[in-house]
Amino acid sequence: MDLSKESQRPERRTDSIQYYTSAHLRACGSFDVLLDDDGSGEAADLVGLRVDGRYLDVTLVHCKYSSKSTPGTRLDDLYEVCGQAMRGAKWRRQNGLRLLDHLADRATKYLRRNPGVSPYEIGGRKELFAIRDQAHLLRPRFHTVIAQPGLQASQATDEQLLLLAGAEKFVRDVSSGDFTVYCSR
Repeated sequence: MDLSKESQRPERRTDSIQYYTSAHLRACGSFDVLLDDDGSGEAADLVGLRVDGRYLDVTLVHCKYSSKSTPGTRLDDLYEVCGQAMRGAKWRRQNGLRLLDHLADRATKYLRRNPGVSPYEIGGRKELFAIRDQAHLLRPRFHTVIAQPGLQASQATDEQLLLLAGAEKFVRDVSSGDFTVYCSR
């Protein structure tokens, strides 16, 4: 993986952080829909949806490139991705219905801009609309993930940990969900 390449783009750059994260999520096999929502106005770079009994699990994945080619202790590598995660917490409102409408609209626009390339990594339009149709009966559970391989966990500084803790507290308070960090060891 190239730490300087964030987006997989429509050409699905296999050395990008988003592609690597998507491949990991697809291998876990725990989504009914996994959507590439990367771009201006995104809810997140990747959005995973899964109906689990009476719950709708929503996973918002925010990816960020690194300013250097190797993992380290750079605080700047975390600021933007933590902000994205905090802004993403708003999607909990209206039981996620606004988010589902937003994703359907963005997927349609993505297909128009990129003929022959689907934004769906798992599932498709049919599965998204099936979830949308039953969402009002489901209780949303939000999961926020930040993917920043430029962060080296074994050497994280107090400043980095404080920034992550602040973002986590905000996301948990607003979304009533959990917060996970994918980084380098």
